[in-house]
Amino acid sequence: MTIEIRLNANILELRAVCFSGSGAGLDNPPSRALRGLESKSFAQKTFKKRLPVTLTNVVDDVHRSFSSLDASHKLKIDQGKEIVYELSQLRHHVQRDKPVKLVEDDLEDAKLWAKAQENLDDDIEYTYQSLTWLFSECLVYRDVHRIIQTRSEWKGYDPFRRQKEASFKSTLSGSIELVERLAPLFSRSNVDKALFVEMLQLALWGNRADLSLINDLTAQSSIHEVSNLSVESLASQNSNILANDTVKAWNYLEAVKDKRIDIILDNSGFELFTDLLLADWLLQHNHASSIHFHGKAIPWFVSDTTQSDFHWVIDQCAAQIHPEMQSFGLRWKNYLNESKFVFSAHPFWTTPYPYWHLLDVAPDLYADLAKSSLTIFKGDLNYRKLVYDCDWPVDTSFSSAIGPLALDPKSNSTSRFPPVLALRTAKSDPVVGLQGGIVQASKLDTIDKEWRLNGRYALIQFHYSTSK
Repeated sequence: MTIEIRLNANILELRAVCFSGSGAGLDNPPSRALRGLESKSFAQKTFKKRLPVTLTNVVDDVHRSFSSLDASHKLKIDQGKEIVYELSQLRHHVQRDKPVKLVEDDLEDAKLWAKAQENLDDDIEYTYQSLTWLFSECLVYRDVHRIIQTRSEWKGYDPFRRQKEASFKSTLSGSIELVERLAPLFSRSNVDKALFVEMLQLALWGNRADLSLINDLTAQSSIHEVSNLSVESLASQNSNILANDTVKAWNYLEAVKDKRIDIILDNSGFELFTDLLLADWLLQHNHASSIHFHGKAIPWFVSDTTQSDFHWVIDQCAAQIHPEMQSFGLRWKNYLNESKFVFSAHPFWTTPYPYWHLLDVAPDLYADLAKSSLTIFKGDLNYRKLVYDCDWPVDTSFSSAIGPLALDPKSNSTSRFPPVLALRTAKSDPVVGLQGGIVQASKLDTIDKEWRLNGRYALIQFHYSTSK
């Protein structure tokens, strides 16, 4: 066993060297790359069906936004028509697997994208399906941003705002029932492990509410199912948590008092609401002195949380006439004023980089995160980036799959990355650390062929290096 542990450590160290260089590995990841070229894969479905539907919805939202304007807004109308045309062209190119158009503009994140593109072969004409799935999918959403934000009259426009806001409003009744039940429990002076487990699972299953999958019936129903979860229904979901490090996370938190904790956000709406509840609980029970939330700098993957979304959800809660919901919302606004809640949106989060490259590509963000006592990564896309979006063997350990984030940099102990807690409902192929390994995966394939994709199964995975 000792030899195996040392061997694993050496493998990790080797991977850190091989894949920490400038852009290295993006088109040649540490395990088999996921690409749309694979017939009948979820990646291929993304380019042939899911993304074209998303782009159609964006076209509809843009058209809706300018169609009611009068002649005094001629420039915005004309630019809106240009946007619709370019988005329609993008949709055609994605669906037909045409050559990609790489980032060549001067927007805020252009240098990060240029660095990522350095690893691509200049002699290859990449298409959406020949590039890695992660790179191409991120590029499509970056293209949507470019097409809109390079028009003077459309700066700041979020083509997904209506969907995000409508989704949260549809879950308000369930959210109010949730705070009615939780409010008296929050006021307890004793730290309750059972309540921590409940808060963690609410944040976990809240991740099922993903609007980028809203066209799948399972995702549509999940938003309403999760917003009405009870203690009993949460407990009934335990068998669907395929890797569960809750006890490890709790034992670590028991020893952590009044420290900074960071949450790398995923979806806005109900999932964000559950993240705020978890953050509130951590503050009230002195596990955290502040919670730093990391969102997206631009509209991203339909429902990802931007700064505007973050404040909108809190404002919506504070504006409710229901006393308990209003109390939570007002307390969260006070946390913002007191810097107990801090929101930031580094452009690194909206690049195609897996998080193995965090230190090399965004050292300022890495240094900021290194101040934290715990980093909580929410959701499917963050999980994909943590594990390099590879087709790892399912018995690969979580610590191995997150690569350099699991290592202690020997040259500078102050830059050691903090413990990592991933809360993710499975909605894409990458899965590591299965407690039952390959045998469990084979059984799941027999029971539910879509178990990696449909959001019915989940992972709570924790890495903490105790070495000095």
